Amino acid sequence: AAQTSVPAWVRARALSLYIVVFSAGMAVGSLGWGTLAQQTSTPIALMVAAAGTALAALFALRFRLGEAANVDVTPSGHWPEPVLVEEIAGDRGPVLITIEYRIALDQRDAYLRLMRTLGRSRRRDGAVQWGVAED
Repeated sequence: AAQTSVPAWVRARALSLYIVVFSAGMAVGSLGWGTLAQQTSTPIALMVAAAGTALAALFALRFRLGEAANVDVTPSGHWPEPVLVEEIAGDRGPVLITIEYRIALDQRDAYLRLMRTLGRSRRRDGAVQWGVAED
């Protein structure tokens, strides 16, 4: 459900977040169940875990994840198609995208500050490398 309920362009990022939450849950759960077993006894901790599992099964019947799979997650397509120098066959690998701006010299520092912010956003959204070249 986690894999099919997100758009393809963020699927890897969503699954990595899912793994982080799952691993953190394992660590916190181990600490919690170990503390409960130490304060009471192992059989009581296992009985509480079994009751929790039964409650979770009831909640899973009521709140299904599969219903979210009907959401349209296709890309919006609000960006125009890029102009290609040559046709790209299949998935050849990384693509270099170059955008040119003409900036007045007195606005250079403000522009570079904004570009640093944009760079963080680009890398967060999947850019392997990102940089500003100046001529």
